Amino acid sequence: MKPVNEIEFLGEKYTYAFNYSCFLMYAKKHNIDKVDDVSKDIANAIGGSGNNLTFDALEKIGDLVYFSIKAANRQIDLQFDNEDVLNEFFEKPEKLERFTSNFVDSQVGEQQAKAKNATGGKQKAGK
Repeated sequence: MKPVNEIEFLGEKYTYAFNYSCFLMYAKKHNIDKVDDVSKDIANAIGGSGNNLTFDALEKIGDLVYFSIKAANRQIDLQFDNEDVLNEFFEKPEKLERFTSNFVDSQVGEQQAKAKNATGGKQKAGK
């Protein structure tokens, strides 16, 4: 069973998921055609975090958060938008760090699964 990621906004807890729906909403908003390009775009935005974070990168991260929550809670009419998400991150930067860390971990896990499938579940000696 896949672990459930949760984040709190405006006093409510929400689950979030980095799934097809999340990536599709992100791709449509940012005019991206390829799934791998979505991951690269997000990685570039996250990679710019810290002192060099641009408004464009921050907005992309806000979109990712909003879309990941929306993708995991399709039955709920969310009472906030990506700007609310970003305002919360400004007030509580540890939430941004935790979220981006979860995204990176999810992508590393996906890459490991692809590598395992490509090798038939076998790893080379010394790895």
